[in-house]
Amino acid sequence: MPAETAPDVERLVEWIADVVDPSVTSVTISRMDGGHSSGAWRIDAFGAGGSLPMVLKAPELPSVVYGRDACREASIMAAAGKQGAPVPAVIAIDSEGRALDRACFLLEYVDGRSVPDTAPGYHAHGWLRDAGVAEQRAIWESFHDALAALHSIDASGISVASHGPHGLADVLEYWRDALLDAAPAEAVPRQLWALAWLKANLPAGANDAPGLCMGDARLVNGL
Repeated sequence: MPAETAPDVERLVEWIADVVDPSVTSVTISRMDGGHSSGAWRIDAFGAGGSLPMVLKAPELPSVVYGRDACREASIMAAAGKQGAPVPAVIAIDSEGRALDRACFLLEYVDGRSVPDTAPGYHAHGWLRDAGVAEQRAIWESFHDALAALHSIDASGISVASHGPHGLADVLEYWRDALLDAAPAEAVPRQLWALAWLKANLPAGANDAPGLCMGDARLVNGL
């Protein structure tokens, strides 16, 4: 782990003691595999109650995800969790950069086993390939069930889930800005035309029933 990206242990202990458990006096930190856009670390905090495992998500700045807002992400997860979505509990949100020099948040640690996130794919190598058809089917069906449960949440009850006050028009504007952040306009004329056409042809009632959607619905992201 590059030294410049590693959390400052003393600052982290001070913040966790303030917002989670005042008895915490030390932590251990280890960078987690995957989560290249999230900056994910496992944190073990030690206090009067023993060891408390947590996950610290602190996206690097600038992020590979356009307009990444860690606090907004955490607020959406917390609100969805209150409605019964199958997401880890949000323990604390640091919007002021107290623990690090950027926004971050703590999640409960969920014990489990992920699949390889490398080519040639989940079923081509690794433990899932050797798990057998029945276990593979159970894993995929549980993933689909989790997605269905997440997408059944009432998004109107999650105020921060919106990209802006103009509904889908703002969503399309976000994707336009994200596109132009990654490529010059002259390189993507068809994409820009398509986004402009979509914005000009939104159907009546398009904003009447907003829905929550997992932005990267891959098995590796559904522990």
